[in-house]
Amino acid sequence: QIRITYYGRINNDLNTDRGDTLGNGVQVNYTHGQTGAPAPTLNDNTALVTAIESDLSATKNYTNISGGQLTGGTVLEYTVTLTNNGNATAYDLNIVDTLPTGLTLDSSFTPTATINGSAVTGFVSAPADGGSGQWIWGRDNADGSLDLPAGQALVLTYRAVISVPGGTFTNIMNADWTSLQDVSVYERTGAGCPAITAPDDYCIAAQVTTADSADDTAISKTFLVDTWAADGSLGGDGRLRVGDSLDYQLTLTLNESTSRNVVLSD
Repeated sequence: QIRITYYGRINNDLNTDRGDTLGNGVQVNYTHGQTGAPAPTLNDNTALVTAIESDLSATKNYTNISGGQLTGGTVLEYTVTLTNNGNATAYDLNIVDTLPTGLTLDSSFTPTATINGSAVTGFVSAPADGGSGQWIWGRDNADGSLDLPAGQALVLTYRAVISVPGGTFTNIMNADWTSLQDVSVYERTGAGCPAITAPDDYCIAAQVTTADSADDTAISKTFLVDTWAADGSLGGDGRLRVGDSLDYQLTLTLNESTSRNVVLSD
Protein backbone atom coordinates (compact mmCIF):
# COMPACT_ATOMS: atom_id res chain seq x y z
CA GLN A 1 0.00 0.00 0.00
CA ILE A 2 1.24 3.46 -0.88
CA ARG A 3 -0.26 6.44 1.01
CA ILE A 4 0.50 10.01 0.04
CA THR A 5 -0.67 12.82 2.33
CA TYR A 6 -0.75 16.39 1.08
CA TYR A 7 -2.67 19.58 1.70
CA GLY A 8 -4.64 22.00 -0.41
CA ARG A 9 -5.62 25.60 0.14
CA ILE A 10 -8.53 27.68 -1.18
CA ASN A 11 -6.96 30.33 -3.37
CA ASN A 12 -7.59 34.04 -2.97
CA ASP A 13 -8.30 34.63 -6.64
CA LEU A 14 -10.93 36.16 -8.90
CA ASN A 15 -12.51 32.74 -9.53
CA THR A 16 -13.27 31.93 -5.91
CA ASP A 17 -16.18 33.46 -4.06
CA ARG A 18 -18.75 32.62 -1.43
CA GLY A 19 -20.83 29.59 -2.40
CA ASP A 20 -18.40 28.18 -4.95
CA THR A 21 -17.86 24.41 -4.71
CA LEU A 22 -14.42 22.93 -5.10
CA GLY A 23 -13.42 19.31 -5.62
CA ASN A 24 -10.20 17.35 -5.75
CA GLY A 25 -9.79 14.37 -8.10
CA VAL A 26 -7.01 11.82 -8.45
CA GLN A 27 -5.99 9.62 -11.41
CA VAL A 28 -3.60 6.68 -11.17
CA ASN A 29 -1.92 5.04 -14.14
CA TYR A 30 0.38 2.04 -13.77
CA THR A 31 1.74 -1.01 -15.57
CA HIS A 32 0.60 -4.51 -14.69
CA GLY A 33 3.36 -6.18 -12.72
CA GLN A 34 3.03 -9.61 -14.36
CA THR A 35 2.09 -8.84 -17.96
CA GLY A 36 3.79 -5.44 -18.34
CA ALA A 37 0.67 -4.15 -20.05
CA PRO A 38 -0.91 -0.84 -19.09
CA ALA A 39 -3.50 -1.39 -16.38
CA PRO A 40 -6.90 0.32 -16.41
CA THR A 41 -6.77 3.90 -15.16
CA LEU A 42 -8.02 4.38 -11.58
CA ASN A 43 -9.97 7.52 -10.62
CA ASP A 44 -11.43 8.86 -7.43
CA ASN A 45 -12.86 12.17 -6.22
CA THR A 46 -13.27 13.73 -2.83
CA ALA A 47 -16.55 15.19 -1.64
CA LEU A 48 -17.02 18.80 -2.75
CA VAL A 49 -16.11 21.59 -0.34
CA THR A 50 -17.90 24.95 -0.34
CA ALA A 51 -16.17 28.33 -0.05
CA ILE A 52 -17.60 30.45 2.77
CA GLU A 53 -17.09 34.17 3.26
CA SER A 54 -18.05 37.03 5.51
CA ASP A 55 -20.30 39.67 3.96
CA LEU A 56 -20.65 42.91 5.91
CA SER A 57 -23.14 45.74 5.65
CA ALA A 58 -22.78 49.05 7.47
CA THR A 59 -24.99 51.84 8.80
CA LYS A 60 -24.14 55.03 10.64
CA ASN A 61 -26.37 57.30 12.73
CA TYR A 62 -26.04 60.21 15.12
CA THR A 63 -27.96 61.61 18.09
CA ASN A 64 -27.86 65.20 19.36
CA ILE A 65 -26.95 64.58 23.00
CA SER A 66 -27.11 68.28 23.89
CA GLY A 67 -30.57 68.73 22.40
CA GLY A 68 -31.85 71.80 20.62
CA GLN A 69 -30.13 73.60 17.81
CA LEU A 70 -26.83 72.34 16.41
CA THR A 71 -24.23 74.96 17.24
CA GLY A 72 -20.80 75.40 18.78
CA GLY A 73 -20.37 73.03 21.74
CA THR A 74 -23.18 70.65 20.70
CA VAL A 75 -22.31 67.04 21.51
CA LEU A 76 -23.18 64.42 18.88
CA GLU A 77 -23.18 60.69 19.62
CA TYR A 78 -22.33 58.52 16.60
CA THR A 79 -23.11 54.82 16.26
CA VAL A 80 -21.55 52.60 13.60
CA THR A 81 -23.27 49.25 13.07
CA LEU A 82 -21.53 46.48 11.11
CA THR A 83 -23.63 43.38 10.40
CA ASN A 84 -22.12 40.13 9.13
CA ASN A 85 -24.60 38.74 6.61
CA GLY A 86 -22.19 36.07 5.41
CA ASN A 87 -21.42 32.55 6.67
CA ALA A 88 -17.87 33.06 7.97
CA THR A 89 -16.29 35.23 10.67
CA ALA A 90 -14.89 38.61 9.66
CA TYR A 91 -11.50 38.77 11.35
CA ASP A 92 -9.29 41.65 12.41
CA LEU A 93 -11.77 44.43 11.72
CA ASN A 94 -10.30 47.87 11.19
CA ILE A 95 -12.61 50.90 11.49
CA VAL A 96 -11.52 54.33 10.27
CA ASP A 97 -13.88 57.19 11.04
CA THR A 98 -13.18 60.58 9.48
CA LEU A 99 -14.48 63.69 11.23
CA PRO A 100 -14.88 66.72 8.97
CA THR A 101 -13.58 70.18 9.79
CA GLY A 102 -15.72 71.66 12.56
CA LEU A 103 -16.11 68.39 14.49
CA THR A 104 -13.67 67.17 17.14
CA LEU A 105 -13.58 63.88 18.99
CA ASP A 106 -15.11 64.13 22.47
CA SER A 107 -12.24 62.90 24.63
CA SER A 108 -14.39 63.09 27.77
CA PHE A 109 -16.48 60.15 26.50
CA THR A 110 -15.14 56.58 26.42
CA PRO A 111 -16.06 54.85 23.14
CA THR A 112 -17.74 51.44 23.42
CA ALA A 113 -17.93 48.36 21.20
CA THR A 114 -20.50 45.58 21.51
CA ILE A 115 -21.21 42.42 19.53
CA ASN A 116 -24.80 41.26 19.73
CA GLY A 117 -25.30 43.53 22.74
CA SER A 118 -22.33 42.28 24.78
CA ALA A 119 -19.23 44.38 25.41
CA VAL A 120 -16.23 43.26 23.36
CA THR A 121 -13.59 41.76 25.62
CA GLY A 122 -10.23 43.50 25.27
CA PHE A 123 -11.57 46.35 23.11
CA VAL A 124 -9.14 49.29 22.98
CA SER A 125 -11.51 52.24 23.36
CA ALA A 126 -8.99 55.06 22.78
CA PRO A 127 -8.59 55.34 18.99
CA ALA A 128 -5.37 55.95 17.12
CA ASP A 129 -5.05 59.40 15.55
CA GLY A 130 -4.59 58.91 11.82
CA GLY A 131 -4.39 62.64 11.10
CA SER A 132 -6.72 64.75 8.95
CA GLY A 133 -9.64 63.97 11.25
CA GLN A 134 -9.21 60.19 11.04
CA TRP A 135 -9.75 58.08 14.16
CA ILE A 136 -8.92 54.39 14.03
CA TRP A 137 -10.27 51.46 16.03
CA GLY A 138 -9.34 47.79 15.66
CA ARG A 139 -6.44 46.21 13.80
CA ASP A 140 -4.44 49.37 13.00
CA ASN A 141 -4.89 50.46 16.61
CA ALA A 142 -3.02 47.33 17.79
CA ASP A 143 -6.38 45.83 18.77
CA GLY A 144 -7.26 42.33 17.57
CA SER A 145 -10.49 42.08 19.55
CA LEU A 146 -12.86 43.02 16.73
CA ASP A 147 -13.73 39.67 15.13
CA LEU A 148 -17.35 39.53 13.96
CA PRO A 149 -19.00 36.09 13.69
CA ALA A 150 -21.49 35.30 10.96
CA GLY A 151 -25.02 36.49 11.69
CA GLN A 152 -23.96 38.97 14.36
CA ALA A 153 -23.65 42.75 14.57
CA LEU A 154 -20.94 45.00 15.98
CA VAL A 155 -21.90 48.45 17.28
CA LEU A 156 -19.24 51.12 17.86
CA THR A 157 -20.33 54.22 19.78
CA TYR A 158 -18.36 57.43 20.22
CA ARG A 159 -19.03 61.16 20.54
CA ALA A 160 -17.90 64.33 18.79
CA VAL A 161 -18.30 68.02 19.56
CA ILE A 162 -19.15 70.78 17.11
CA SER A 163 -16.21 73.17 17.38
CA VAL A 164 -16.97 75.43 14.41
CA PRO A 165 -20.67 75.68 13.52
CA GLY A 166 -21.85 76.48 10.04
CA GLY A 167 -23.66 74.23 7.56
CA THR A 168 -23.93 70.45 7.78
CA PHE A 169 -21.31 67.87 8.77
CA THR A 170 -20.83 64.69 6.76
CA ASN A 171 -19.09 61.96 8.70
CA ILE A 172 -17.60 59.01 6.77
CA MET A 173 -16.66 55.57 8.11
CA ASN A 174 -14.64 52.89 6.28
CA ALA A 175 -14.13 49.37 7.61
CA ASP A 176 -12.06 46.48 6.30
CA TRP A 177 -11.38 42.97 7.54
CA THR A 178 -9.71 39.65 6.67
CA SER A 179 -10.74 36.05 6.01
CA LEU A 180 -8.24 34.53 8.45
CA GLN A 181 -7.22 35.32 12.00
CA ASP A 182 -4.02 37.36 12.25
CA VAL A 183 -1.73 38.10 9.28
CA SER A 184 -1.44 35.55 6.46
CA VAL A 185 -0.21 35.96 2.89
CA TYR A 186 -3.00 33.61 1.80
CA GLU A 187 -5.97 35.48 3.28
CA ARG A 188 -8.47 37.73 1.55
CA THR A 189 -8.35 41.32 2.82
CA GLY A 190 -9.63 44.82 2.19
CA ALA A 191 -6.16 46.26 1.71
CA GLY A 192 -6.19 49.93 0.73
CA CYS A 193 -9.83 50.42 1.74
CA PRO A 194 -11.64 52.36 0.35
CA ALA A 195 -9.41 52.03 -2.75
CA ILE A 196 -9.47 48.25 -3.14
CA THR A 197 -8.39 45.79 -5.83
CA ALA A 198 -10.30 42.54 -6.37
CA PRO A 199 -10.28 39.90 -5.09
CA ASP A 200 -9.25 41.75 -1.91
CA ASP A 201 -12.62 43.45 -1.59
CA TYR A 202 -13.36 43.17 2.14
CA CYS A 203 -14.20 46.86 2.53
CA ILE A 204 -17.42 48.67 3.46
CA ALA A 205 -18.33 52.32 3.96
CA ALA A 206 -21.16 54.30 5.56
CA GLN A 207 -21.79 57.98 6.15
CA VAL A 208 -24.28 60.30 7.79
CA THR A 209 -24.94 64.03 7.39
CA THR A 210 -26.15 66.18 10.26
CA ALA A 211 -28.87 68.77 10.24
CA ASP A 212 -27.79 72.32 9.49
CA SER A 213 -25.75 73.99 12.22
CA ALA A 214 -25.49 77.71 12.87
CA ASP A 215 -24.22 80.28 15.34
CA ASP A 216 -27.04 82.78 15.80
CA THR A 217 -25.51 84.55 18.79
CA ALA A 218 -26.06 88.30 18.44
CA ILE A 219 -26.08 91.43 20.59
CA SER A 220 -27.74 94.80 20.24
CA LYS A 221 -27.57 97.91 22.43
CA THR A 222 -30.12 100.70 22.48
CA PHE A 223 -30.65 103.95 24.39
CA LEU A 224 -34.01 103.98 26.19
CA VAL A 225 -34.53 107.12 28.31
CA ASP A 226 -32.74 109.78 30.33
CA THR A 227 -33.64 111.61 33.55
CA TRP A 228 -34.12 115.07 32.03
CA ALA A 229 -37.81 115.31 31.32
CA ALA A 230 -38.41 119.00 32.04
CA ASP A 231 -37.69 122.44 30.63
CA GLY A 232 -38.52 121.29 27.13
CA SER A 233 -36.60 118.01 27.24
CA LEU A 234 -38.54 114.90 26.35
CA GLY A 235 -36.56 112.49 28.55
CA GLY A 236 -35.60 110.44 25.56
CA ASP A 237 -34.29 112.89 23.03
CA GLY A 238 -30.64 112.36 23.91
CA ARG A 239 -30.18 115.91 25.30
CA LEU A 240 -28.59 115.69 28.74
CA ARG A 241 -27.30 118.00 31.42
CA VAL A 242 -24.16 117.36 33.38
CA GLY A 243 -25.17 114.95 36.12
CA ASP A 244 -28.14 113.43 34.29
CA SER A 245 -28.35 109.66 33.93
CA LEU A 246 -29.65 107.54 31.13
CA ASP A 247 -30.83 103.96 30.59
CA TYR A 248 -29.41 101.51 28.03
CA GLN A 249 -30.81 98.15 27.00
CA LEU A 250 -28.59 95.26 25.96
CA THR A 251 -30.26 92.39 24.06
CA LEU A 252 -28.29 89.15 23.73
CA THR A 253 -29.67 86.54 21.33
CA LEU A 254 -28.49 83.02 22.18
CA ASN A 255 -28.68 79.71 20.38
CA GLU A 256 -31.21 77.10 21.46
CA SER A 257 -28.58 74.85 23.00
CA THR A 258 -26.36 75.70 25.94
CA SER A 259 -24.03 78.68 25.47
CA ARG A 260 -20.98 78.05 27.61
CA ASN A 261 -18.69 80.58 29.32
CA VAL A 262 -20.77 83.63 28.39
CA VAL A 263 -19.12 86.92 29.40
CA LEU A 264 -20.90 90.25 28.80
CA SER A 265 -18.75 93.37 29.05
CA ASP A 266 -20.01 96.97 28.71
